[in-house]
Amino acid sequence: MFFDQFSDFLEHSDSLPGKTLLMGDFNFHFENLENNNSRKLHDIIDIFNLTQSVTELTHNQGHLLDLVLSKQSDNILLSTKLHHGLTSDHTAILCKLDVSVPLQEPETFQYRCLKKIDTNTFKQDLSDVISRSSSVSDYNNHLRSVLDKHAPLCRRTSRTRKPTPWFSSIAEQFCELKRERRKAERRWLKSKLTVHKQIYDSIKQKVTDLVDKAKRTYFSAKIQSSTTCKQLFQNFNSMLGKNFSSPLPSAFDSDDLPTVFSEYFTEKIRTIRNNFPPPNPTVSSVASFTGDPLQTFDPVTDDFVLKIIKSTPAKSCELDPIPTTLLYDNLDILLPTITNIINTSLTTGIVPRGLKTAIVKPLLKKPSLDKNLLKNYRPISNLPFLSKILEKVVLHKLLSHLQANNLCNPYQSAYRAGHSTETALLRVINDILSALDNDNISVLLLLDLSAAFDTIDHQILLSRLYS
Repeated sequence: MFFDQFSDFLEHSDSLPGKTLLMGDFNFHFENLENNNSRKLHDIIDIFNLTQSVTELTHNQGHLLDLVLSKQSDNILLSTKLHHGLTSDHTAILCKLDVSVPLQEPETFQYRCLKKIDTNTFKQDLSDVISRSSSVSDYNNHLRSVLDKHAPLCRRTSRTRKPTPWFSSIAEQFCELKRERRKAERRWLKSKLTVHKQIYDSIKQKVTDLVDKAKRTYFSAKIQSSTTCKQLFQNFNSMLGKNFSSPLPSAFDSDDLPTVFSEYFTEKIRTIRNNFPPPNPTVSSVASFTGDPLQTFDPVTDDFVLKIIKSTPAKSCELDPIPTTLLYDNLDILLPTITNIINTSLTTGIVPRGLKTAIVKPLLKKPSLDKNLLKNYRPISNLPFLSKILEKVVLHKLLSHLQANNLCNPYQSAYRAGHSTETALLRVINDILSALDNDNISVLLLLDLSAAFDTIDHQILLSRLYS
């Protein structure tokens, strides 16, 4: 089984970028070609064009168990040297490699130094330019002008490596212990005394314990700070080093990509819609609503809008006139204007054009999919923060009307508080188990609708909302 798995591993490693270096205790008498297992290992090494660089016996019983394997074409291994005299029954192998730390590519980015903003002056300038105007364009222009004055855009090129978050709390103590460890190691290598070896091992263990404790503390705090399942999964992925930055197709010119994606997504929706049969206005499976119809939205108060804002994650969009964190800090000035913009939209029934503009980013559905196939992408729209607030206000109004008139489907398990995918799964599992207990047969039918929200017929939707 080992030889089969080892061959599969070497075959897989051939497709990986970079150079290959394998080392460790293989636990075969590699020097004994009369041994069947040793001959098999020799054959595998030859088949994959690997070079075994250790020529001396590495075990105190007189066997060559520890191997260093590299590809002949890589030229990564310059030399090997055995170091005797350790307490282990294996000899240490010192390897000199032809490798270097890769230089990080310089990164040029734009930023605003928000920490240098004088809070009082910023608030005063906001008060001077902001008004209870219902125009989104005026609101955005005024906020951008104040932000440009206090925190203008700057450009910076940096090669700085990203810091390890758990290391900052122990940096000074870690460096001090490393100096002590090096000093103790040199003393032991020079004297070869057992007491110096024990001192070196003790300091080395302190370094290990310090790092382990810092990591445990950081990761535990990270997990405990997760208040939702989504946040918990995000923190786990971050700690595991999973990078979900979506790649872009390489088969198209970068300047043409926006047009290519736009045409593909538009044509996809058009094709699906054309396959639908035309709606029959005389046939409706929806019973007429006999209660009070929702014909207008009542205006909202500053307190209601403030509650909605505080319940919304402070995420910023590139289209936002100021970062969301600054908006939170200056809500006492901006809240009346935001409320007026929302109430104007509610009473007129029109979403301002500035709140319908979004940054659309193509996201690869799964990392394993071919990035050059456009069907493997889904469009993700990033809306301005004010647009999200308006959406939540309208959602609250609609849900209140549906719940007050008992119009919600009891089996709907999405977009309702207390009715998530978990409740849907619990209901399905409960129904299946109940059927099994009663000796009944269960049939589960699952439908996956492509672009379900994008292909909704607006006329049918409006007619059902009206009825």
